[in-house]
Amino acid sequence: METPRRKFFRCGYCGFSWAHPDSLPDEAAAAQRYSNHRNDAADQGYTQFLSGIIEKAFFYYSGKPESVIDWGSGPSPVASRMLEGLGLSVFSWDPNFSSSEIPRKEFYDLGVCIETAEHFIHPRKDFADFFRTLKPGAYAVIHTHLAPADDDAFLRWWYIEDITHVSFYSRYSLEILGAMVSARVIAVENEKLAVFRKPLPVIVAGGVNLDIEGVPFEHFIPRDSNPGVVKFSPGGTGRNIAENAARLGLTVELVSAIGNDPFGKQISEVTEQTGVGIAGLEQVPGESTSTYVSILDGEGDMVSAISGMGIFDRITPDIIKPALERAMESAFRKSYRADPSCPFSLLILDANLPPETLLYIRERFKSIPAWFDPVSTTKAKRVAEYQDGILLNRLDFVKPNLIEAFALTGRAPGDVPGTWDDESMIVRDVLEELYAKGIKYLCISLGEKGVLAYKNGTVTEFKPPEISVVSATGAGDSFVAGAIWSYLVHGDDFLRDIRSGSAAAGITLISAKAVSDDMSAGAVESKILEWEHHIRG
Repeated sequence: METPRRKFFRCGYCGFSWAHPDSLPDEAAAAQRYSNHRNDAADQGYTQFLSGIIEKAFFYYSGKPESVIDWGSGPSPVASRMLEGLGLSVFSWDPNFSSSEIPRKEFYDLGVCIETAEHFIHPRKDFADFFRTLKPGAYAVIHTHLAPADDDAFLRWWYIEDITHVSFYSRYSLEILGAMVSARVIAVENEKLAVFRKPLPVIVAGGVNLDIEGVPFEHFIPRDSNPGVVKFSPGGTGRNIAENAARLGLTVELVSAIGNDPFGKQISEVTEQTGVGIAGLEQVPGESTSTYVSILDGEGDMVSAISGMGIFDRITPDIIKPALERAMESAFRKSYRADPSCPFSLLILDANLPPETLLYIRERFKSIPAWFDPVSTTKAKRVAEYQDGILLNRLDFVKPNLIEAFALTGRAPGDVPGTWDDESMIVRDVLEELYAKGIKYLCISLGEKGVLAYKNGTVTEFKPPEISVVSATGAGDSFVAGAIWSYLVHGDDFLRDIRSGSAAAGITLISAKAVSDDMSAGAVESKILEWEHHIRG
């Protein structure tokens, strides 16, 4: 797109548009920069304009916030002074005019960004810097005019005449930018006022352990000593899900058990360094920290594994209760206006904990959605048999593999009519049976064949393009993290959740680590876009 004075580009995927940086000579750009933005507190029209935005921001609050950041306040922070006049603690910040002091991380209840986002030269970075200052549960209000979808209308649009306006947004591009900073668009009013909210923390209750992984240099030979590499790293289903979720930008509290030994200390320290809250790690006297030993083949798939997780059998409701209380206190302290009795947005359980403990935790936080990973066939069967599967009808989302799904029904694969290769019919039968037990959303992992998802009687298949697997360890954990991230930041879009989970799993599969260093919200969105182009091509 081009006018006589400027050249513009538009993303065909999300609708974001931007001005070419060389549309005008540098001298002309410098001379006009901010010439149309001389904000004046004496201008009654301007103050009325700001009052309307502030009033709308407060509409989404049950009461006024205490701390506010005015992002992009300009050389004369009029909005900041108006907010201070309402008795609020306000921090003014503008990348072009403020000092080099960095605003405090996760400190503010509300962020306002008024007629500033259109000046962002690097929107992903600017959004990340802005939203990083907000607490979980906080709101952000961004006032910027959304771009016309039609190219001709865009080129006639008055908003592009100001040469300091370089970034122009569609609603979808705002949703993607919000997701990348762990925030959800909850309203867009009059095509110019976008309201975001960061989700409250996620609580993960499940296993943590020391992972010991052996990989042969060549093809694995059973019943033989295979030369290879042995690696040690913190792991466990719950812990891995928690770290992946934190890398995706969510605030996470982990509840689990460790021993009073060097392994437990190492796991605690490394997990905390990743950004996961560890107030809910309970140290159990006389027990060793859980250990998981796995052997992979030359292609990165698991051949066998042994888990020494006896510590979790001792985690009764009485033992887990103080850990839950500490996690709740930590989450409440970090968040804006959270309910102290349940300061979380979502609960994730894994079957490493005993069924009675899982049920206790679920009942403790029954007001929020619960997602569940069965971990293994043995533990899935244990959950299915406990009080006739009482836990299953209290779960919102379950992600088993095929064998675990059979275990949750209480049957073995051979009990189902048909052949083992006839997976489509078999899986649909299992999905319907689990749905009848009360589980709202199901997703069965079929490995390289993709996933089969079930929601409200509808089966959805998704198979991503083939990738070169480095290691399958942790892929299922990252799937759950990617899916819950999508659920919290994109809303009720089950297919998108499945794609996001698959994208997160894909990022892990090409990494040698159970939790990839490359895991991020941006990486997940990019992977989905890459797949969509592949499918269209």
